[in-house]
Amino acid sequence: MGFMHKHGGHLSTIIGEEHHIVSFDTRGLNSSWPQVKCFRREKDQKKNLGLWYKYIKRKEDVHVICEKARKFVKACEVNMGQHGKYINSPQIAADMEAIRKGLGQDTLNFWGLSYGGVLGYTYSVLFPDRVGRVILDGSLSPNTWFGRRDFNELDPKVRDYFASFIKSCHSNRATCPFEPVPDDHNALQTEARSLIGKIETLKTPIEVRLNSTHHGLIGRLDLWTKGIIPVLGSPLKWPDFANRLASLMRGDAEEAFLAYGTCHEPPSDDLEVNDYFDLLSLNDFTSGYNDREELTDDEKLRPLKITLDYFPEYLLEFERMSQVTLRRNPLTNAVFMEDRLKEAPGNPIMFISAGEPYVGVHSLTTALSSLDNHEWLVIVDHRGHTSISMPSKCAALAIREFLDGRPPTSQIDPDWGTHVCHVDGPEFTHPDELEANAREIVGDNEEDIRLYLAQVALARDTNWRMV
Repeated sequence: MGFMHKHGGHLSTIIGEEHHIVSFDTRGLNSSWPQVKCFRREKDQKKNLGLWYKYIKRKEDVHVICEKARKFVKACEVNMGQHGKYINSPQIAADMEAIRKGLGQDTLNFWGLSYGGVLGYTYSVLFPDRVGRVILDGSLSPNTWFGRRDFNELDPKVRDYFASFIKSCHSNRATCPFEPVPDDHNALQTEARSLIGKIETLKTPIEVRLNSTHHGLIGRLDLWTKGIIPVLGSPLKWPDFANRLASLMRGDAEEAFLAYGTCHEPPSDDLEVNDYFDLLSLNDFTSGYNDREELTDDEKLRPLKITLDYFPEYLLEFERMSQVTLRRNPLTNAVFMEDRLKEAPGNPIMFISAGEPYVGVHSLTTALSSLDNHEWLVIVDHRGHTSISMPSKCAALAIREFLDGRPPTSQIDPDWGTHVCHVDGPEFTHPDELEANAREIVGDNEEDIRLYLAQVALARDTNWRMV
């Protein structure tokens, strides 16, 4: 609900004011009740979240993560009681249906961003007669989310997207803060990776002390989890991140520490959300298929070992639930989704995909292979996560046209064979400059300026959590 309170006006500008926007706190989170609380004491929550800051250097060490995950499941079972098993996407979809009934609406349109796309697809399959038009924006394949997660299906190229960030900075030398800027972007890439490599090989994080109140640690996990990974999904944040990384490369850790450092313990504002998404992922994973108990121990560990090959080590911690322990979840009240996902959804679906550092090529190929005459695919030509990560009048118009039931006016790209939208404004430019130069970028039409500024406001303030 906080996102809607802050940006409801901006979203309304994008979809058109003739639509009413309804949002809600999903069960177990924020103002809904009962809340997800797998740990009674805050120090136990912090200890669990501290797993993010644990260093796993060898594939043989994955059993440490497995044991931590089992303890988390047990804590949820003890402290959540009967409520824990109902924190899952099918049950949340049922809550959406209750909201539709309460509002007296015949059907419900849905625009789902990131995980919200999975939720929208779930609703459309479970309630095909009540769903209107559904937009899946930057969404994982539901089959991937519900129990078939395999990093071979995803786009395991986080470092390649980091290379794109470096290349973009190099192409905009006037605003690129790295000094001196090498003639070859590959040289800058090598230099930046060398710095990150040095941080990754540290056995302990770097201690930074600015004064008596501002001091703490910054290490490789901080840089990846709070810096690089979120930035990859939010291109308007690239200039600020580049400034911090450039300072770090020059030996000045102050700005990087203030933005990404750890003041002795995991950030407390992540505690509730961390428990919630762990439990939601846990329950959804077990609802996808019923052959998990037939897996050997080696098969259960395999996804974690694959993760080590592709990603920074921190993702081991991040995927601790969804890759191993979720397959033996004692809480689950599973609404088995595997067969239901084969059913055709009730009404038209619109797929929106961008460069997607988290979802990637898999999202595009899934969408392309599943399209028929009642579905749309719109590709937004930027590297962010979901369409709202960069301003694009074309993307906003496509969303409006779809929700209104009008045919798309965007052009078919011959290379993709589908609709492609480009962004408005220059690349690698601070959002303050984009706002100040709105007329120069989109022209003097007041409605175009209003739409553009709403999109910039959304893009600059959106933080993505990788669930």
